[in-house]
This record gives sequence, C-alpha cells and structure tokens, in this order.
Amino acid sequence: DNNRVRNVTTTGVVTTLYVGNYALLGMAIGASGLLLTDTVNKRVYSLNWGTGALTTLATGYENPVGIALAPPSSALAGTVYVSDEFGCTIDTIGAGGAQSTLAGLLGQCAYDDGTGANARFYLPAEIFADSVGNLIVADEGNNSIRRVTPAGLVTTIAGVGAQVGYVDATGSAARFNNPEAMSTDTLGNIYVADANAIRKVTQGGAVTTAYPAAGTSGLALDSAGNAYLSTYSNTILKIAPDGTSAVFAGSPNAGYGDGPGNVAQFNRPNGIVMDAAGILIVADTGNFLIRKITPAGWVTTICGTAGTSGSADWTATTATFTAPFALAIDSGQNIIVADGNAIRKVDTSGNVSTVAGSQTAGYRSE
Repeated sequence: DNNRVRNVTTTGVVTTLYVGNYALLGMAIGASGLLLTDTVNKRVYSLNWGTGALTTLATGYENPVGIALAPPSSALAGTVYVSDEFGCTIDTIGAGGAQSTLAGLLGQCAYDDGTGANARFYLPAEIFADSVGNLIVADEGNNSIRRVTPAGLVTTIAGVGAQVGYVDATGSAARFNNPEAMSTDTLGNIYVADANAIRKVTQGGAVTTAYPAAGTSGLALDSAGNAYLSTYSNTILKIAPDGTSAVFAGSPNAGYGDGPGNVAQFNRPNGIVMDAAGILIVADTGNFLIRKITPAGWVTTICGTAGTSGSADWTATTATFTAPFALAIDSGQNIIVADGNAIRKVDTSGNVSTVAGSQTAGYRSE
C-alpha cells in the first residue's frame, strides 16, 4: 500500500510493518515473514515478522510480479517461485539464494507448452503453489491459466494462446481477458479475476463464471430476485438468488443481431432497467439502440438505427441516438434515456422525443 506493508488483524486493527521507496507488488507468506516483489528495483525481498528488517533475496529481473513458496509436500519444498512478467519466465530462488529459471526462456515471449526452456509465456503475472507443489500461473498476455510442475513441465489448464474473449467452457475452448489475480479453495478450484468477471476453473479445466464482479456497467433486478448485469464483454449476465450465474443474452464478440439470447449481439451495453411486465430494457451504446429482452431471453430492438449516430426524433425505425447510456422507466412505462447531452423519451409505441437538452454541450436552464 503506497510503498508500505500493512497488517490488518482479525479485529480490524491496522499497523504498518514496513515503509520504503519501492513498488511492492507481489506477496507471499514465508516461514518467518513475507516474501515481496519490487517492480521498480527489480528485486525480491524477505520481510522479517519480528524485526521488520527487509532483506534482498534476489536481483536481476526484468519485472518481477508474482511470488509463491513451494509447500512442504513439494519436491522443491522451501523454494521461492517468481514470475518475471517482462522476461516471460518462471524463476526459482533456492537455498542460499541460488537463482535459476524453471520454465520459459528470458526475453522469448510467446505461447508454448513444454518443459523448461522449451516452454513459452507472455506476461506471466499472478502465481501460487497448489497443495502438491504445482505452480499455477495467470499468463496474462496469453489469456490462459497454466500449470508448472516442480520438474518444469508446463501445460495449459484453460484458455489458449493469445485468444482473448469471454467463454465459459473446458480447456482450450475457454476464453479469458487479461487474467490477473487468483486464489484457490480447499477443493483445489482456481478463482481468476479477469476483465470479464470472477471465473472459476476446476482442476480439470472447466471454466464457469463465479461472479460477474468485473467489467459490469448496469444492474437490474426482477421480482423473483434475479440480478441482471450488462458487461464490458458485450453480454447480459443473469445471477440467480442462490448465486449461480449464466450469460442471459449476447456474446463476447461485439456486433448487432436480434434473436434468442445465445445468438443476439450487443456492442457495449450499459444502462439496463426492468419494466412492469418483466421485460429487460438495455441501452446498447455502441449500436446506438434501445433493445429489450423478454424473460425467455429473446432480444429485439425497440428503437434507433443500428450503426447510425444522431439525434433525430421520430418513429422507432427512423429515430437515432448519439450515445444512449443510463435508463429509467416512468409511471406510464415510457423509457427515459440519458443520450449524450440530451434526455430522450421512448413511448410505449417506440416513438422517440427529446425531453431536454440537445447534442450541443453547455449549461442553460429553461
């Protein structure tokens, strides 16, 4: 925290353990203190619990980010793992501070499974060691989750190469968008924060959306307690009261198309609101449209002209929008739209009028 290491007790008492002129980023808990990476000075440190002394363990990295400690059950018990993001390697610090590369080749940033120097990473970031000593790597540039054994064998758990996206599937069929922070549960499932959401990855590589906490821009609730979220990945997610979630409509690929939820496409959906009949209304900003989704997930366009920006008031098929963003429903079930520098109204027949403002920015009351 701001070049500091802080401690928070279980009762919320905060103390500062260390202050220094470093960019302390990665952290792991060691036997006698903390292990820390420093992306400014390109070093790895150990911070002693009792004395507060900071000791340099290793230097010479391109950009050390992630750090982990091999568990006692591992063949490399006690070894410190470091992900060198810009060097595109996974390195080790052994007893006595001996440094070596476990997997990858310095400066060779690509995507390949393999052993040791034959494997390739691209911007490996967060890492942690599992209960048996395998290292789990969020390979950010390759949008994939990788596994490295103590012998240096690299395999891909989920995702593939530099294929960015948002697809819940198994193994190479799954897609991530800049996976970074990770954690694990007692069953060995991996939780990954990427630009789409919080994803859950099983040991077998099955990827699901655990919680759409990242990249969401709109929220609406229905009478049954389901939550609907518009996401930066061009999808509308549905979260049931028990916490399970699924894509309700749209796909990771931006576009325009009406139809059933798994076929329909959006382009940067933002504001969403539920009307009295349980119809979800969506401001499809990138397509310059107002769309609706039935409870069964069928998507249709209410008004606007796809791909055409403007401010024309008229019928549903001839009106245009500039940047429809936030939405509200009035007592007459008219849709109120914050559209660029104007407030627009869409009546129950889809006709569009301007309530206030224009697309000329400024300040004036009338």
